[in-house]
Amino acid sequence: MNASEESRFSKLLILSALISFVFYWLTCFRTFTWWDSSEYSLASLTLGVPHPPGSLLTVILGWIATRVPLGLDKFFTLNLLAALIAAITVYLVGFIAFRLYYQTEGIRISGTAKFGAFLGALMFGVSITTWYYAIRFTPYITTALMTALILLAMLAWQRHSSDSNAHLWLGLITLLFGLDFSIHRTNLLLFPSFLIWILIFHPRAFISAKNWIYAVIGLALGLAMQLIIIPMAAGQPFINFNDPSSLSRFWDYITVKQYGGGWLINIFPRKAPFLSVQIIDYIKVFGSNFANSNWAYLGFLPLLLGLAGLIMLYRKNWKLGLGLSVLFLFSSLGAILYFNLPQNFFRSIDRHYMPSFVIFSIFIAYGAGVILYMLFNLKARIHIVAGTIALILITLLPIQAAFNNYPKVDGSKSYFAYDTARNFLNGLAQGAIIFTQADIDTYPLWCLQAAEKMRPDVTICNLSLMNTPWFIKQILEKDKEFPVRMNEKEIASLSPIPWNDTTISLPVNVTRESFEFPSETILPNTVNLVVPPTLQGKYVLVQDQMILKTIQANNWRRPIYFSSMMPQNTLQWLMSNLRLEGLYWRLVPVKSDAIDIGLLRKKLVDVYKYRGYADSSVPKDDPTKWIAWNYCSAFITLSSMQYSSGDSVGCRSTMDHLRKSISLPDLQPPAQLMGALDNACK
Repeated sequence: MNASEESRFSKLLILSALISFVFYWLTCFRTFTWWDSSEYSLASLTLGVPHPPGSLLTVILGWIATRVPLGLDKFFTLNLLAALIAAITVYLVGFIAFRLYYQTEGIRISGTAKFGAFLGALMFGVSITTWYYAIRFTPYITTALMTALILLAMLAWQRHSSDSNAHLWLGLITLLFGLDFSIHRTNLLLFPSFLIWILIFHPRAFISAKNWIYAVIGLALGLAMQLIIIPMAAGQPFINFNDPSSLSRFWDYITVKQYGGGWLINIFPRKAPFLSVQIIDYIKVFGSNFANSNWAYLGFLPLLLGLAGLIMLYRKNWKLGLGLSVLFLFSSLGAILYFNLPQNFFRSIDRHYMPSFVIFSIFIAYGAGVILYMLFNLKARIHIVAGTIALILITLLPIQAAFNNYPKVDGSKSYFAYDTARNFLNGLAQGAIIFTQADIDTYPLWCLQAAEKMRPDVTICNLSLMNTPWFIKQILEKDKEFPVRMNEKEIASLSPIPWNDTTISLPVNVTRESFEFPSETILPNTVNLVVPPTLQGKYVLVQDQMILKTIQANNWRRPIYFSSMMPQNTLQWLMSNLRLEGLYWRLVPVKSDAIDIGLLRKKLVDVYKYRGYADSSVPKDDPTKWIAWNYCSAFITLSSMQYSSGDSVGCRSTMDHLRKSISLPDLQPPAQLMGALDNACK
């Protein structure tokens, strides 16, 4: 393939990347969303350290992008960075497929073959999983890019394995693997298949000292990038998981000690049935990308094209076919084995299947090019008809995928995470301390605090993280007025302790006004709380000790809240003194049945925003539904109180506002919640 021909084809592939990028731009989230999006957006904006193993390279790229004066919202900028990375990956998928075609055919490349590779690359760009991660800022689309770069470098080494400079390609490949360690490590599953790749194409490479030297240097340089985390953590950024500011803490961070350590290599025992749960999860995600039954027979064409491409690779060059098959096996079955999806896990691990989807998309692009070339070059007169039919069908693939996937992924009108964080923060009293439970009620709030300086007076304590000494230390360092004060030795000594039911008495030395109680409210002299064991009926966790210490030391000085995302059994000992105020409960010195109807209605009706919940065209993922269920529960509580007090008109008005603000059919609420909604005001 001469330079001018490669240049013309590159322009065609650039078009596939541009088309994909336009789709991503149109559907891109305009702000942060749930899960890793809010965490990594926060980390990039503050140059912080996310949860281990982290994604250092993604964070740094995001930090650089937000420093470019584009005149765009910083969160939108980060999401567009993900879109750009995805578009580059689309280009590389087509380019690698075309390289394979050129290498196996060894002839002048036809226009139909080029167009087939173009369509195959575009198919990857608009497939559901690629598109999903291309419109939100997370490490997973960067993983896909690294997969393509590693494959490109491996193919380059394969072509030049007998050249005098082959060692340079090996050094580049191991450098990329080392860099991937600072992204999300998923591509490291390909490393054993890379060694097999060498055995297939040039096994004598293993006995070359120069090859070993360059490979080790490349890997070391790539891995060394992870050391940047140490000075980043030493700067005490807003988010600083595990505080890896020393070599020992850095080692704990990269070996994922917080989640069990050992690099999380936990293949046995299996956490769920291998075939019926773990394999099926992969098949479901794979099918949604390449074998979608919703498209009738056309939906299985990507799968058939990919299989045809692999078969043709074997026929043309069995070594290439075998090498790429091994890569696909390690990226698919290897991911299933390594990540060991637990039984009834709350979300799919689709993001870890991305490398296998990149490889299979290359098979599709290669297969499309070869099939079109073969059909248009048949000796029989039917070649024009057969080639035209195939061309039409293959052209329909990305069109059909774009048509089906656009409404499923469109995040351009999704402000659920942003508005939830705003609703949380704007409803809290001055100087509040709020205990949260999960990612979705923590990271979005931190995003607004760090990026938009919203409610810096509020201290957010994630209850799960309150079990870790480093997080407690960070809370006390950031909030000098936090009720509990402990030194490092005291913090380090915290652990689950033996416990029996214990009654804690809290003197009540506050006024009604400080809690917005009605004038007729009578405050007790003392609040008695019976604190039971919270672990195995014998112990209390550190998080519960910290709640108790905070309540006792606070002595009602600062408002204390608990997210309604928290399971009520976690707070059973407190529930009698928790007043529902929307998305959270507030600790109050009276029984919780003395709830102020007006205060709750003000939060739900006047303060909270519900953008997108009434619009059925806006996709609603699981976290969005979970938050909506909490809104619904709060509305039901309010309407029940109104009805019990004889205000049937107010009850109906509350439920009318709920149905106007939130499209209930979109939520798929649990049966119990749906029953309560149906029976409200009756």
